[in-house]
Amino acid sequence: MPDLLLPDSRFEQPELLYPGRKPVGNVVVNREHWAGRNCSFATMLRDPIPVDLVSGVSGVVNIATHKYDTIGPYFDFTGANDNYVKFDITEVSNSQVTIVFRSKFGSAQSFMGIGYSSGDRWAVYNNGWSHYLFHPSSGNFYNQAFEFPTQWVWNVITIDSVNNVSKWYENGVLLGTSTVSIPPLSSANKLSIGSGSYTAYPGNHDISDVFVFNSIFSSAEAFSIMNDPYQFLLPT
Repeated sequence: MPDLLLPDSRFEQPELLYPGRKPVGNVVVNREHWAGRNCSFATMLRDPIPVDLVSGVSGVVNIATHKYDTIGPYFDFTGANDNYVKFDITEVSNSQVTIVFRSKFGSAQSFMGIGYSSGDRWAVYNNGWSHYLFHPSSGNFYNQAFEFPTQWVWNVITIDSVNNVSKWYENGVLLGTSTVSIPPLSSANKLSIGSGSYTAYPGNHDISDVFVFNSIFSSAEAFSIMNDPYQFLLPT
């Protein structure tokens, strides 16, 4: 008979049993975990001034509103342009990344950018009916018609500019694969969550967690992280 997994007060309720519990106390990235060893950025957006668990850098919040829902704390990026949480970071790869985030959407918006400046970044966005991955020098290198859900979902996006392959998974389902050429970034030392700055349009969406890994997840790894997204974090 398997051991009974008892509730741990360091994780939020009511989801008592592992996997899938979101940490509420202090956590660190487990570098011995298959995902944690390549984690280059991690924030659960739990605090009004969120922190990157990898670098310890605090985000700069502009307009975005910190709120609470049934899933816990999150940021609302509704309404204005330049409505974001921005981080200055140094660990993110400029050629191969996997981005994991939990989100809920309203109408047309852009919602995330990684790069050095507005002229050299990868942007993740939608226009209300399609998913896009974008670079200014080449335009969209991923375009998948799929209406964004208005309920909380987990997304996994892989961007591989070495092999020119990008993929988008949502709640365990592969939505599409693109083999359009992907320009590498000259630098990936900024990450902007929200609208404006590194992205293109006013926002209407909510985001609760963002993790970036300097590796390309396989389909099995993408499925694993979506079913247990906090598995690479350890409570302290």
